Amino acid sequence: MMEKGILDILAENFLNEKMESIMKQDKGYMELDRQINEQGEKFESMDMDAEKRQAAEQLISLHINSIDFYAKASYKQGMKDWFSLLEETGLIEMLKFDKEKQ
Repeated sequence: MMEKGILDILAENFLNEKMESIMKQDKGYMELDRQINEQGEKFESMDMDAEKRQAAEQLISLHINSIDFYAKASYKQGMKDWFSLLEETGLIEMLKFDKEKQ
């Protein structure tokens, strides 16, 4: 198993802990969550054999995993872009210089 880098850890912590509380304040997200729950109830009440239900649940799980992967990769790329911007604008060097002065 590969060791996680700092951006991986930041992405996981941010997405797993902070984003949920942030998103619960968004009306659009909460409406989407309500619709998902409503459809979930319909799905659970459907008369499906075990094989079809398992196939549908696996497909849903794969979509969720794909979205999770995309969100974490997007967050990490955003952090990399942010660091690059700080570096290009010279802000990182300015911060280093200010710290050395103290």
